Amino acid sequence: MEELPRLLKEQYDLIIFSNVLNELFIGEDNRVSRRIPLVGNILRTLLADDGSCIIIEPALRETSRDLLTLRDGLLRERLHLFSPCMTGDRCPALDNPRDWCHEDLLWEPSERIREIDRRIGLRKDSLKFSYLVLRKDALTLAGVLPERSCRVVSEPLVSRGKIELFLCGPAGRRLVTRLDKERTAENEVFGELRRE
Repeated sequence: MEELPRLLKEQYDLIIFSNVLNELFIGEDNRVSRRIPLVGNILRTLLADDGSCIIIEPALRETSRDLLTLRDGLLRERLHLFSPCMTGDRCPALDNPRDWCHEDLLWEPSERIREIDRRIGLRKDSLKFSYLVLRKDALTLAGVLPERSCRVVSEPLVSRGKIELFLCGPAGRRLVTRLDKERTAENEVFGELRRE
């Protein structure tokens, strides 16, 4: 991969790394610090000024946390994060070693995938992955949404008498709660919020 900027002479509107970075420098303690300049160099050289780079990694805790550390390193290299984060500051999920950030999207597998799942005893009713969309310019998702927008980063945590969600945004990652006894027409939508 180090040779890509030398071998490719054009710039691209879209660069995708899908399940690639977690395979680089496996088992090395400095794997993420080695990935940062590699990806940074590829994006500075090959990504068009108004292009986007999508990085998709498995939703496992270690690979997701590595991606978040890579995110912070690439932001220090003056790349910009379009999505999914609402802040360009240090990732708050890295504060707690048990936290990580991932997506969980419902999907309808093809018949071929359903047959494979049946044969090996799996059931995949959703796709789990972690991702980043990076850009050279300063266009960000947070820039087009209302100020102080947050992202839901957990499934609803329903327990006796309350619903809780983890939100992430400019104020960091925090747990918010709606007590059932405080449920009103105005806050009814809270119970419908989901990670997306």
